[in-house]
Formats: sequence, structure tokens, C-alpha cells
Amino acid sequence: MSLISPAFRGYIKLRQSAIENFTHNPVDSQQQVFNELIGSAQFTEYGKKYRFEDINNFADFRKSVPINDYESLKPYIR
Repeated sequence: MSLISPAFRGYIKLRQSAIENFTHNPVDSQQQVFNELIGSAQFTEYGKKYRFEDINNFADFRKSVPINDYESLKPYIR
């Protein structure tokens, strides 16, 4: 009798596959995470102010979004 359920074994295989994909394709993986973060943040006050809907890559991000410190971000934190 196995201590690990088949469902959990399937989950482990999926995670292992994702980790392997990250290690073999780091640039693509980072771009995917970047796109997801920008995509979800575009509907926030901050994202609207800096037009996240027009950001497609890191170069666009650097042009559009200023360097911030905590005090400048404080109004956006709830």
C-alpha cells in the first residue's frame, strides 16, 4: 500500500514538470510571470496611472514606471 495518493502523485508530476520548464526556459518563464503581473496590475490605480495596458516588455516598463520608494507607494497600499 502506497502512502501517497494517486492524485497527489499527479500533482507532484505537474510541479516537477513546471520546475523543469522553468530551469530549461528561464527567459520565457520570466516573461510569462512578468506578463501575468502586469496583466493583473493594469486594473489597479497604480497600473492605470502608469498605463500598464501599454506595457509589453521590460523596456516599456522601464520607460513608463518610475523608481519608487516606500513613501511614494504608500498611497497605493491598503
